[in-house]
Amino acid sequence: MLTHNQVQAVLALRNDIRNAHSHYQQLWQIARVWSPTLDMKEDVQRVGRDLEKLEADISILVRDMATDNVNV
Repeated sequence: MLTHNQVQAVLALRNDIRNAHSHYQQLWQIARVWSPTLDMKEDVQRVGRDLEKLEADISILVRDMATDNVNV
C-alpha cells in the first residue's frame, strides 16, 4: 500500500503533466501559425503525443490507487 506522501507525489505529478499539456497546446498554436521548419511542427506534435500518453498512464495509476482503497 502506498504511503500518504507517495499518493501526494503521484497526484502532484498528474497536475504537473496536465500543466505541461496546457503549455504544449499553446506552443502548438504558435507552431501552427509560425514555424521556420516542418521539423519543428513534427517535434511539437511528438511532444504532445508523449504528454497525452503520460497523462493517460497517470490517470490509470490514480484509478488503480482508488481501487486499492487509497485515499485519492
